[in-house]
Amino acid sequence: PWLGMKVAEIDSLDRLLLIGSFLRKDHPLLAVRVRHAGKRGAQVSVLHAADDDPLMPLAARAIVRPSAWVRTLAEIAAAVAAIRGVAAPVAGIAPGEAAQKIAASLCSGGNGAVLLGNAAAQHPQAAQLQAWATWIAQAAGSRCGVIGEAANSVGGYLAGAVPGALGMNAAAMVHEPRRAYLLLNCEPEYDTADPAATLRALKGADTVIAFASYRNSALEYADAILPITPFTETAGTFVSCEGRVQSFNGVVRPLGEARPGWKVLRVLGNELGLPGFDYDSPEAVRADALPADVAARLSNATAIAPALAAAAGERAERIADVPVYFADPYAPWQRGTVE
Repeated sequence: PWLGMKVAEIDSLDRLLLIGSFLRKDHPLLAVRVRHAGKRGAQVSVLHAADDDPLMPLAARAIVRPSAWVRTLAEIAAAVAAIRGVAAPVAGIAPGEAAQKIAASLCSGGNGAVLLGNAAAQHPQAAQLQAWATWIAQAAGSRCGVIGEAANSVGGYLAGAVPGALGMNAAAMVHEPRRAYLLLNCEPEYDTADPAATLRALKGADTVIAFASYRNSALEYADAILPITPFTETAGTFVSCEGRVQSFNGVVRPLGEARPGWKVLRVLGNELGLPGFDYDSPEAVRADALPADVAARLSNATAIAPALAAAAGERAERIADVPVYFADPYAPWQRGTVE
């Protein structure tokens, strides 16, 4: 769930494999560091579905449809196994030319990394992509990391805000509609993988409560909208993709009757008599949510074994990046605040 290294260490890499990353658009500052590494002689390889221009020389590239990413990683693993003289996770796979070039590049370095980008995190077979990437990195003597998809992905992981943490699967909450939903700073038409199905579930629910800082389409399906402050009017903590804990304070007073989201949740929890809602400050929330040693909790290890899925057959596959600010409610085209 994290980068697997310090951001500053990217500059010193001599080998890098990027999997499913619109790097320049998803992580422009990290892209600058990758280009700096390239200028120092690092060999950068890419596995992607879009042959966009990274503005740097590439040692090798494999441009295939998303459904073929797992198979391509299996070919790279087979080529790495042949170079290292070890057994591949799946026998009988013949690597293609692109896979051989990527494997040769990774194995020829002394400080390499395999990084999964946003498109890999959003992939239907994301777990298998990480499993293969982990095996390849270990066999090639490199590190494996996940470039954070959102600003606080690692923080959410540390706090236990992950699918299945409470016995609920995110997909099931949509495809097996619930009677009630609570949306916290969430705009389903922009923030979910299947907006149409999510909106159908919301419109069919008995109750939908939305916490929002700005006027949005929740007006069409929410029974109540509670105004909460944007990040500028509250305190909080982000944990970056390298595991750096970064806390901040509000810089202006909340507008009107808006209140920080954590305060609204606390009051609702108290009214419902629920345990765990007795915090009186953001610092108390942070102390309870984050472990004393964050670094000790971060690991990209997975118990999932690399495997090949059944061929999907010929079908149309959509390839699209998420535009900058697409899921950002603070973008200038928003219609206004909730008052």
